[in-house]
Amino acid sequence: MGILTSIYSRLFKYIEATAEMIDFDIYIVDNKLLRIIGTGIYSKMLGIVLHKNTSNGWVLKNMKPLFMFNPLENEICEECPMKKSENCGKEYSIHMPIISNGKCLGVVTISSTYEDASKKRIVREKDKLLQFIAVTAEAIAEFVENEIKLANYEKLLSFSEEAIIITDKEGNIIRMTDVVKKNFQNFHNIYDLISKSKVSYGDDFQKSTFKINNSLCVNRVKVNLNGNDYNQIFFLQMENKNKNEENNGFIDKEIFLGKIIGKSETIEELRKVVLHVAKYNSNCLILGESGTGKEMFAKLIHNISDRRDNPFIPINCAAIPDHLIESEIFGYEAGAFTGASKKGKKGLFEVANNGTIFLDEIGDMPIYLQPKLLRVLETGKITRIGGTKEIQLDVRFVAATNKNLSEKMKNGQFRDDLYYRLCVIPLNLPALRERTEDIIELTRYFIDKYNNKFNKNIKNIENRVKKNLLIYDWPGNVRELENVIEYAITMEKTDTLTASSLPLNINYNSNIGFDSAQEISINDFKKQNIANLIEKYGNTVKSKTIISKELGISLSTLYRYLKKYEF
Repeated sequence: MGILTSIYSRLFKYIEATAEMIDFDIYIVDNKLLRIIGTGIYSKMLGIVLHKNTSNGWVLKNMKPLFMFNPLENEICEECPMKKSENCGKEYSIHMPIISNGKCLGVVTISSTYEDASKKRIVREKDKLLQFIAVTAEAIAEFVENEIKLANYEKLLSFSEEAIIITDKEGNIIRMTDVVKKNFQNFHNIYDLISKSKVSYGDDFQKSTFKINNSLCVNRVKVNLNGNDYNQIFFLQMENKNKNEENNGFIDKEIFLGKIIGKSETIEELRKVVLHVAKYNSNCLILGESGTGKEMFAKLIHNISDRRDNPFIPINCAAIPDHLIESEIFGYEAGAFTGASKKGKKGLFEVANNGTIFLDEIGDMPIYLQPKLLRVLETGKITRIGGTKEIQLDVRFVAATNKNLSEKMKNGQFRDDLYYRLCVIPLNLPALRERTEDIIELTRYFIDKYNNKFNKNIKNIENRVKKNLLIYDWPGNVRELENVIEYAITMEKTDTLTASSLPLNINYNSNIGFDSAQEISINDFKKQNIANLIEKYGNTVKSKTIISKELGISLSTLYRYLKKYEF
């Protein structure tokens, strides 16, 4: 397995967020020219090894960036076997080598779609995109270098009998000793265990000690990696190490539920539902738009359940290539297929035994695999690929999707019997626009997060910023809000978040018909804006389609507003 593949999960999230930010598809090949990560159209073309005479092969060999704005005409294309492809000449691309310690680990590529507008844009913005992809390649190289350093840390930790956790700057757990694994399984961030309110902030700390409760005391040390980046090492002093004790001080449900930010009626109700759902082992289906935090809620359900000391295994049904997903999920026996390990391999379902399986993007699970999943849900047993022995499992299934499964069932793309097996307990997550009263609290939470990450000291929020954030419709939900705040903090030069630091689309969309001098409520503004558009276009079904497009919201959202404001 290549070094890039070993940090796949970190790379995938980073590349996905980067592609969304620049609105171009991105893919990565490793040093064997195997495409391991891709967004957009390339997410369906993973696991393919490119030819050495392709543009990626040239960049890998020469370790230089490459603009491919003249496909089929560039001299590199003369020996490329891809030039016969009908799509080869339709896309422009920028390639950047990923270099670490003088070696090329792979290539990261920004690609246009086949549309002329996208091709023109990539040419027009080439200098900006070149800088962007160069930073991306450097960041990936740093991921790799830090992974090697941390692997060395792990070797040292493997001999330790102390409870030690290594995290990154944001507290995400990277390595831990066996003592911690035994007592604190399935904590993905140190602040799942330690309430942030009890921790001193800032980049200036070198060493600090604080008591969590009568059972746990924590010592923290900062370890510099490079530049302004650092890791944290936490030494846990535990007086009560019996994790099965009834009054276990290590599991504080309020700490977990505190990760649900907001005080709206909807969020308060969700906290109660999550606490109740976690008591049972019934399968749960989390429904919600993209960016509403479906995986976070799945983790919360697991972490406050009786299964918390056992694995939580997330599986993104849309991210794993079709030809790999079956072997990844069910595992395989030795010699089951060409290239299979001689020892065989446990599947993710087996790894999750006694724990929780989170099936993210379940609506994208291939139709041919759905009957096999249904059988697992019905029998609680699996059979490895190439095997004959059934393996009994004790696993709770939590699935999630942003797709309309009812429509997919009507179209024959999703089995109705599988749906009813998964949807024993439905959990509906609200869109951010449906809980606008939580937006400012979430904003402050993200300001604290990125103040810490970027060594900023933003303390205040300009009133105009609050109004802009409240009026905007947030099609990308909480994830989009976080991206906007991260962008704004990097751009802000004062200690107050100002409107000038917000992305243009937030300022533009939120100021349509808005007089900043008017002291009106957000609901009054939205109601008046809709009323003006109804007066302009009429109240027919066709008119409502036009109004929803002008407001930049979905038709279903417009109908919710019409009902809410009693039109």
